[in-house]
This record gives sequence, structure tokens and C-alpha cells, in this order.
Amino acid sequence: MRAVIEEAVKISLAVLIPLAAFATGADAPARGTPRLWNRPALLARALAAILIVVPLFAVVVLKVLPLSPIVRGGVLVAVLAVGIGPVAVMRRSKAPGYEAVDLNLVVMLVSLVYVPVGFAVLAHAFNRQLHLAVFPVEKVILSRALVPMLLGIVVARSWPRIAASVQPALAKLVNTALPVLLVFLLFFLWHSVRSVNAAGFAACAVVAAGAVAIGHLLGGPDRRTRAVVANASAMRFPILGLTLAAALPQSDKVVSVVVVYLLMAMVALLVYAVLMRQASSPRRGGVAKYATA
Repeated sequence: MRAVIEEAVKISLAVLIPLAAFATGADAPARGTPRLWNRPALLARALAAILIVVPLFAVVVLKVLPLSPIVRGGVLVAVLAVGIGPVAVMRRSKAPGYEAVDLNLVVMLVSLVYVPVGFAVLAHAFNRQLHLAVFPVEKVILSRALVPMLLGIVVARSWPRIAASVQPALAKLVNTALPVLLVFLLFFLWHSVRSVNAAGFAACAVVAAGAVAIGHLLGGPDRRTRAVVANASAMRFPILGLTLAAALPQSDKVVSVVVVYLLMAMVALLVYAVLMRQASSPRRGGVAKYATA
């Protein structure tokens, strides 16, 4: 029975990754729309938040708190698994001149080198033998993420009406399936989740909250761009994180830590969304309401 469940989870991940990537690409902007790389300062801040500041913050937290190697490894996997941000947020939080699809594409290309190298460097910093083979990373990113995303962009460019009708349904499916999968894994791996203990939960919560704050602060002057970077900084590429965790030794325990981190990130982003809505309320002198989650 356990083998059947594990196979079902692997199949779910194998399906959700390309669907998320295609849905992201299918939301590509129309021709002539200002692109993110035309605003290099904003792109640099977003990449700095996602690729540098958040991992460094996580390292500090993991160094300070008394954590087991498994918990440290799981948090590292969750933080270093970058690529496609939350699909629904990327669609609803756009700002003029800022295209989240561009951010996803740039981060995805960088992740081909960043994920395996970054994990090796941080694992060495913790003096742990947490080897992550390059081939599984490249296979997931290239075949399951980058190629489907590029196909989605082609569809958006060539058949915009089809993309406009298909993309919202795919985005809704992905954003519904991920929480369901996390809840399923939470129950399936309950014994391993319990071993994360209070310090592990605290570490995940602190790193997730810090990632939201870092993304918000470095997301530019527009509140909507801040929402995009804050969500991408905290959630990273959750499905990739689960896939990579499943390929490591003691995978059940590592996956459990990644699940805990993702749940903490969802809570942090929910609180962030509420605070942003309150800040943008006309009653508080802000601008008109907009969706941030």
C-alpha cells in the first residue's frame, strides 16, 4: 500500500510541474508590453531577494537554532528550489511594466545552475553529506518545467484567445492541487512530520516570514510588484522542492520538512495578504483594493 501511495505522489508531481509551467507561460504578455528586463533595477532587486538574500537569511536561522541535519537539509531544499512562483498570484498581482512571466523565465534559466551549485555550497557550509545529483535537477527543470513554460509562451503569442481561455483553468487546478497534495503528505508522513519537533517548526516559520518580508522590501516601489516578489521569495518552486527532497537519502523525513516549510509559507503569505488588503483599504488612506493572494 505504501509503495502505491508513493507512486501516486510521484505521478502527481510529474503532472503538476509541467501544468504549472505551461500555465505560467500561457500568461505571457502581449507583444509590445513593457518587459521586466527593460527595468534592470527592479529585476536585480527581485533576483537578489529570491536567489541571495532569502538563502542567506535561512542560513543564519539554521545556524542559530538547534536543529537536526535532516531539518536543516529540508529547509535548504525548500529554499533553494527556485523556478516558478505561485501561478494564481503571478496572474493577479501584475503591475504596469512588470511581467511576472519574465521573472519566472529568468529565475528558471538561472536555476539550471543555481539549484545544484547552491545546494552543494550550503551543504558544505553545514559540513553535511547532503549530495544532490545534478542530473535529476536538470531533468526536472528542463523537461518538466522550462520546456512546458516555453510551450505556454508560444501558445500565448500565437493563439492568445486559446491561452486566455485555458490558462485560468490550469492555474486554478494547480493552485488547488498543491494544498491538497500537501495535506495528503502531511497525513501520510505524520510520524516523520512529528519528528520535525518544535524547533523545526519554528525554523520553518521564521524563514518563511523572513522571506515574505525580504521579497516585499526588495520588490520595488509598487505594492503589486512587492506582492509578486514576496510570494516568489517565500513559496519558491514548491513542487520542485518536493521532487528534489524525494530524491535524497531519508526522503520521508526530508519531504516532511519541506511540507512543513510550505505550510508555514502559506500561513505567512495569508497573513501578508490580509495586511496588504488592510493597507490598501480606502478607509486607511490607501489606494483601491487589489488581490495579493
